[in-house]
Amino acid sequence: MKPRNNAAATIGRRIAIERHRAGLTQAELAAKVGLAPITIRQYEKGLREPRIDTLRKIAETLETNITYFLPTPAENQNYFDKVRNSLSFKEIDQLENFDLWTEEENLDLISEAVQMLNLEGQKVALERVRELVEIARYRSPGITLPVSWRIDGPEEQSIDYETVEGGSEPDGQH
Repeated sequence: MKPRNNAAATIGRRIAIERHRAGLTQAELAAKVGLAPITIRQYEKGLREPRIDTLRKIAETLETNITYFLPTPAENQNYFDKVRNSLSFKEIDQLENFDLWTEEENLDLISEAVQMLNLEGQKVALERVRELVEIARYRSPGITLPVSWRIDGPEEQSIDYETVEGGSEPDGQH
């Protein structure tokens, strides 16, 4: 099977490197972090990306910093170039001016995008939003985050809108 994307492949490769450095088998690492051995195997092959909380457990178990596993912007450049080349000029313009939009426009766009996904895609999107909300640097102080939509299906899921305490802006950005 082919890796999901460059990020998944990078994360997986780095998990394998650190696991070998620690002298652990996939089964031993899986037991220490509470996962099935096949899950570690899928991570290492880049077939699946671990959630942030899972990656944190893996990093703690392997006695390394979680940021070690994450790809750098340079490593992601080819992936971003491919995505950019697949977009129309209008879509590129919209994305480049995203920070100028009102909160309502952002919510509408996110809602439209989620509605275009099938049930599985909606669940993945919901999980990604949950993960991002946990990362302080992505939060704006006192803003209501667009983290609420409902997924109708066999198992109804939702996230509520919430006002969060602020994070900090990444270095060099204002």
